Amino acid sequence: VTAERVMLRKQLKGKEMEMKDLLELVKQSNLNTIDIAKLSDVSRAKAEASQLMEERDELMSRLNEVEGAHQLLEEHVKLINEEVASLSQQCKIAQKEKRDAETRLEVLLNFFKEKEAERQRDEAVWLEKQGEVSTTIERLQTMQSEIQSYKQQIESLKREIVDQEKEYKGQITTLEAKAHEQW
Repeated sequence: VTAERVMLRKQLKGKEMEMKDLLELVKQSNLNTIDIAKLSDVSRAKAEASQLMEERDELMSRLNEVEGAHQLLEEHVKLINEEVASLSQQCKIAQKEKRDAETRLEVLLNFFKEKEAERQRDEAVWLEKQGEVSTTIERLQTMQSEIQSYKQQIESLKREIVDQEKEYKGQITTLEAKAHEQW
C-alpha cells in the first residue's frame, strides 16, 4: 500500500509539473503557432528530468546514510576485536597467575611436610637424650604445639590459595562472558 501511494504521488507530481509547463507555454505563445505534440513531449521530458533528479537526490541521500552506517559498523567491529584481544590477554594472565599460585601452594606444602618430619625426628632424638619424664612431656607438648601451629599455617595458606583460585576462575569466567557478549 505504501509503495503504491509513493508511486501515485510521483505520477501526480509529474502530471502537475507537465500541466504547469503546458500552461506556461500556452500563455507565452499564440495557440495557433504551437505544435501541441511537441509541447506535450517537451513538457513530459522536463517532468521526467525533474523527477529523475529528485530520485537521484533521494538515492544519493540513502547512499550517504548507508555508507555512514557501514563506517560506524566497521569502527564498532574494530573496537570489539580490540576488546576481545585485550580480554584474551587478561585471561592468559589470570591463568598464568593461577598456575603460579598452585605451584607456590605445592612448594609450601612440601616445605611444611619436610619441616614436620624434621621436627618429629628432632623430637625423637631429644626424647632419647632426656631422662626425665616431666621434661620429656613438656618438650613433647611444645613440639606438638609447634606442629599444630604449622598445620594451622598450612590450612590458612591452603584456604588463601583456594580463595585466589576461585577469584581467578571468576575473573576468567567474567572475561569469557565479556568476550562472548562482544561477538
